[in-house]
Amino acid sequence: MSESNKDFDLKHRVLLQCIQSPIVALISDFSILFCNDSFAELLDKNTAEGIEGSNLLEISSEFENSLLYTLISDVFDNKKAKSLEVPFTDRHYNSDIYPTPWGIIAILSDITEKKRINSELKKSKRRFETLINAADDVIIQTDLEGKHIYRNKAYYSSLGFEDIDNIDLDRYSRIHPDDAPRLKISDTILMEKGKSSVEYRVKNKKGQWVNRYAKSVVLYENDKPVSILSIIRDVSELKRIENELQESESRFRSLIEQYPAGIVVHEKNGNVIFGNQAARKLWGISQEHYEYILGNYNILDDEQLEKKGLMPFIKRGFAGENISLPSIFFNPNNPDIHEFEGTKKLWVQSQLFPINDERGDVTEVVHILNDISEQKSIEVILRKERDTAQRYLDIIPVIMLALNKNQEVTLINRMGCETLGYSEHEILGKNWFDSFLPSRYREKVRTVFRNLLEGRISQKDRFENPIMTKEGEVREISWFNTMLTDEKGVIIGTLSSGEDITERKQAEEALKKSEENYRRLVSTSPEGIWVTDKEDITTFVNPALEKMLGYTKNEMLGHHVKDFLDTNSLTTFTAVSKERFSEQIDSSSYELTFICKDGIPLIARVSGRLIFDNKNEILGSFAIVSDITAKKKAEDFLLQARDYLSDQIDKRTHDLKKEKLRIEAIVETIPTGIVVIDSKMKFILINKKFHEFYQKIYQSKLPKFLNEVLILKNKFGDTISKIFYSKKDINTTIEPVKGFHLELASSKVISQPNTHIGVVIVVRDVTPFVELNNLRKQFVSTVSHELRTPITGISLSLQNLQRYWDKFSELEKKSLIETMSFSSDVLTQMVEDLLIVSRIEAGKFNLNWQNVKLRKTVKEVLIQMDSKRSEREISLSCNIASNIEFLGDGKRLSQVFRILLDNAFKYSKRHSKVRIEALDHYYGEYNPKNEDGILIQVIDSGKGIPEKDIPFIFDRYFRSDDIIDVPGSGVGLDIAKTIIESHHGEIQVESDYGYGTVFSIFLPRILNVKEVLDK
Repeated sequence: MSESNKDFDLKHRVLLQCIQSPIVALISDFSILFCNDSFAELLDKNTAEGIEGSNLLEISSEFENSLLYTLISDVFDNKKAKSLEVPFTDRHYNSDIYPTPWGIIAILSDITEKKRINSELKKSKRRFETLINAADDVIIQTDLEGKHIYRNKAYYSSLGFEDIDNIDLDRYSRIHPDDAPRLKISDTILMEKGKSSVEYRVKNKKGQWVNRYAKSVVLYENDKPVSILSIIRDVSELKRIENELQESESRFRSLIEQYPAGIVVHEKNGNVIFGNQAARKLWGISQEHYEYILGNYNILDDEQLEKKGLMPFIKRGFAGENISLPSIFFNPNNPDIHEFEGTKKLWVQSQLFPINDERGDVTEVVHILNDISEQKSIEVILRKERDTAQRYLDIIPVIMLALNKNQEVTLINRMGCETLGYSEHEILGKNWFDSFLPSRYREKVRTVFRNLLEGRISQKDRFENPIMTKEGEVREISWFNTMLTDEKGVIIGTLSSGEDITERKQAEEALKKSEENYRRLVSTSPEGIWVTDKEDITTFVNPALEKMLGYTKNEMLGHHVKDFLDTNSLTTFTAVSKERFSEQIDSSSYELTFICKDGIPLIARVSGRLIFDNKNEILGSFAIVSDITAKKKAEDFLLQARDYLSDQIDKRTHDLKKEKLRIEAIVETIPTGIVVIDSKMKFILINKKFHEFYQKIYQSKLPKFLNEVLILKNKFGDTISKIFYSKKDINTTIEPVKGFHLELASSKVISQPNTHIGVVIVVRDVTPFVELNNLRKQFVSTVSHELRTPITGISLSLQNLQRYWDKFSELEKKSLIETMSFSSDVLTQMVEDLLIVSRIEAGKFNLNWQNVKLRKTVKEVLIQMDSKRSEREISLSCNIASNIEFLGDGKRLSQVFRILLDNAFKYSKRHSKVRIEALDHYYGEYNPKNEDGILIQVIDSGKGIPEKDIPFIFDRYFRSDDIIDVPGSGVGLDIAKTIIESHHGEIQVESDYGYGTVFSIFLPRILNVKEVLDK
């Protein structure tokens, strides 16, 4: 061992051996001074013990040719550390090389897996971007200020732009002005809830408006919103389809009304909800009687139909089955319906067609009725002629069949009965197509029958179709048809002769298949056809297979099938081929991947069959090759698209249902009465408030129709009648009805094209507004009178002073000046009260918060009010502690005490008593929130307040009838209540009428102004 190696510290060697990264120490001739086991493994050595001291160039053939050798040599030469990513053996490393006094140390970090992962991530990113750009939906990512971070190609193409076009990126610049507010609301919801959806219109490059549906979500990092992802779909086609459906529905209704057959629609409980013109004519009823039937006739309760045995058929129809009812002799004069004039008995043939909802439940049943009385009378004649001809028909060796216009069998001979396996009475009267034809041929043959009756096809043409025997056997019949007419030449049915050609047909089909099968497969099959011998050598291919794989026929003949398969499919094909030939499996189906001539793989479904000679020896195999490459890709794509669309539809359906319930809840709970009346005077929507209005006016429940309301004559009914029959919208207020005023507004409901289909009426109780207006008028009159008194006093005093100044004594002058001063104070106070009311109504009532000493504030008011107290000779006591202080507006509280004391003095008898009490740190019944505060009470022994007026005593402009002769504006107590509540306090009143009143004020203790502003 060299001296350098001896100097290498043992503990350092142990430490470096524990490091997992490969480490090697070299001297200048590339001899290994030290390496750990990880480095030894790179050289295919088990441990480092056997290679220390060896020359690295001698033990590793790869080292000298590697970039690692060049890097280490450079460090030896320049004595400077270097770091570089290098490949070595079959992996990649980050190599850190450090020079030392005796050589170098190299530390390698394996980054092979990291490079592989980075490569896969880049591929995944490219695939993701390709998928996003291939999507039809617009996908946009923006920051929180709306600046675009990412947008796919559909962003431009959906509006007709190219991605190089200079398109305005402001999201509102191309939005329809009517939709911009809704989009801004959606943005607000998005930032509040993290997701939103909205429909709007946007202008494309051609200037056209395109309908869009956008779904947006907020993307978060570390629970903080960083960007917004939006997926936008073009729903213009969906909107167009919705409009077309509405127009189609209108045309469909018109068509039903003009349809020649009777159409009646029943609710699932049997009640009639619609009958077209033909149905009303069939019943022979007027419009008035028709409207009666809509609310009173139920088909499930019809005794006439029950007696004729039709009720089981009808119940099957209402249970969800399409059913044809037997023809009956029907009498519309059913006492359970109504006694109609001019009705007659007639034969009716009908069908029931149930209408189901998305869950399959029956919601309505459509009843189609046809008057077949004329046909029935003709049938009687035909029946007689049939009996005469029957003897001749029974000996004819062909089927003879007669049908009426209703497709019912009116005649059949013995040969027909024997072919079908039924007796004659089991066939006559039955619907030929529904009873004796296989279900999948019924509509097609029924169409031929109708065309025969209408003369669209010749009677000379022969027609073939199958029939079904009683035993379930299908027989092919060749028919020759002729028309049956009455004496007027009107077609009443068909007479057909039929020949059983079942056996001949089967023989012809077998021969035809035998002759054409191979030619059709080879020449016209879109699938590839591949024929091989027993060794799987190609003997024949069709043009479709040549086109599929890109090889010509000559390039494939004589080659083994394996020559065209990819590596993974070789095993599958070998196993299938061995099993098929060894076990003589006649047919098999499997998937293989072929390599086309251009090198592109093709996934195919292969269906193979063995080919045998006449001695049952195997000659080879025959295979049909179907290209399913696109199908495989489409299946994957469609599966993802289906899941996505299903999720979007479920969400959209849920949102629509939720929105419908929300709108219904809003309409039901709004405090305004709403009613919708259709053109037939039927109430189709009534909310809770309208019911309340109606019950207050009529003391009864609202009927189903407006004409029942109009019978009860009053202003309310007359106004609704005027609104209903008016050709324009109306807004009117009617005088008191049952003690309250009502405002009615209407809007006509118009369908396309400009057809009046109903009216919406909104009813609002405006009694409080009318009463408030009356109070305002009374207030103006009262204030005018109250202002006139002090103004008159000031005016007269001034006139007297001007005229008699020299004649008045100093005492008289002083008295007049005091009168003017008193009147001025009264006037100023009244104006101040009015200004406070104005500020309150304008929302500009503010407080000047400061420290208030309660006793000082109350005493200043008492000094101002002393003249009024003295005038009434009222004794006053004030029990307020001098240390009560709190935060408030002293000036406003002075107004409260002035108002309460002014009322106490005005409404108290002479020589009575008024007391003011205050209690600090009060907790009691006048402190409902149980917080620290002050109770102040003003107690008088005056006339008191009537019990009926106490609930209104703090209402603005309210004055009791009991004090109408006492001057006052009716705003004082309202001002006092506003000031106390602005201090977050409460004011209450208690009164014993005839004995006195107590006003109790509780003011919570507020510690600082910030607390007030926070509240």
